Amino acid sequence: MTVLAAGTPTETAGAGDGPVGRVLGLLRRPGLWSAGMSVFDQAVVSGATFATSVLVGRFGGTEALGVYALAWSTLLFVRGIQQHLISSSYTVLCRQRTGRRLALFGGSSVVQFAALAVVVGLASLAVSYGSAFVGRGGTLGPVFAVLAVAGPAILLREFLRAYEFAHFRTPSALVIDVVVAAVQLSGLGLLAYAGRLDGPTALGSLGVACGAAAFVWWLRSADRIKIDRRLLWPHARRSWRFGRWALASQLIGSSALMLAPWVVAAVRDESETGLFAAGSTLVGLANVFVIGVCNYITPKMSEAFVDGGTGRLNQVVGKTVVLYLTTLCGFVVAAVTVGTWAAGAIYGEAFAAAGPVIGILAADMIVNAMSITFGTGLCAMRRPRANFGADVVAISVSLTATVGLTIPFGPTGAAAALLIGGTAEAATRGMIYRKVLREEAARERRAAGGS
Repeated sequence: MTVLAAGTPTETAGAGDGPVGRVLGLLRRPGLWSAGMSVFDQAVVSGATFATSVLVGRFGGTEALGVYALAWSTLLFVRGIQQHLISSSYTVLCRQRTGRRLALFGGSSVVQFAALAVVVGLASLAVSYGSAFVGRGGTLGPVFAVLAVAGPAILLREFLRAYEFAHFRTPSALVIDVVVAAVQLSGLGLLAYAGRLDGPTALGSLGVACGAAAFVWWLRSADRIKIDRRLLWPHARRSWRFGRWALASQLIGSSALMLAPWVVAAVRDESETGLFAAGSTLVGLANVFVIGVCNYITPKMSEAFVDGGTGRLNQVVGKTVVLYLTTLCGFVVAAVTVGTWAAGAIYGEAFAAAGPVIGILAADMIVNAMSITFGTGLCAMRRPRANFGADVVAISVSLTATVGLTIPFGPTGAAAALLIGGTAEAATRGMIYRKVLREEAARERRAAGGS
């Protein structure tokens, strides 16, 4: 966990001599507590997502889970756009502002989110109505109609979480997620008891929960946000200049992940899409750790680069890589060993065929964590554009593999395609990171020599 303690000298103060003193000193580190709370917060989020998937699969069957997964994959894709174009830009650029200027920049980010939410709602309605013309109106129509309303609420929750993490206010993010989980799971329980739980109603329950959490946040924190219409356009242009290449990377790099369940549904059916979704959700348990650490290291890397340059940044990146490798390798072994049994025991015997998907996607989790780490390092150096090359490689390899493997092997082939593309992406992004790091280090030496 030392990767998350890279900070000020006060984090190590008070540690006595000897093993006991060193352990107590480690436990007193603010960085460790903050990172641990971030992981716990992600455990709440992922736990609720996991429970939703299990309940939909148990009470609705493979087809209901497949339909839910198609809508959810679309929402995750849009969430990535929001993260890179709005939230990540805010996380990095807010370091340059304090006081009223910071509140105004936050208010402009809220307006940017609102514009995206309107687009998401209208696009979901268009998909809902358009699905009838391709013969999927009975399955996709209802779920996307619900997504038109629930989607903006779900994205608002993600925006608020990112806002709190940007300022290292992890307890506030935890309050949001606990409220969401409590309301969401209560609603799912009532729907299951009434025999009305399926893809559309599950999304609706989550939308209501996220709306309730946003209301709680507004009561507690609205005074930190101020909006000045004169600054909306300048701030939007600043965020666009910073985030446009990250957005392009998101559109390209995440296309394979979004398209995978759709390709399975197209060449097979919603039932096999449900198998893919079950495998993805079980593997997603590791995201409790991956995303929890990521929520902490994103602002931490930006802070490290501002305070200590490339040397400090590379220390955080290197320790994060080691942390991910040492923890996720054990998860892969467990996924390969008990994946088939776990799918059948948790979702039902009809889902036991998802075992191979689980093992392959668990391996993909490792390369994805590496890619996230290097990509975050590039953004911290104000070089998000450099990520674009790795995403072009990823989408080219992934789509080629998806076409070649999904048709003959179904969900297992789609999972293998993601692993192949993810490996190519992580390797390419790592090489780009090293190249940019050397360039920035050389620039720092020239600046030091001229001063």
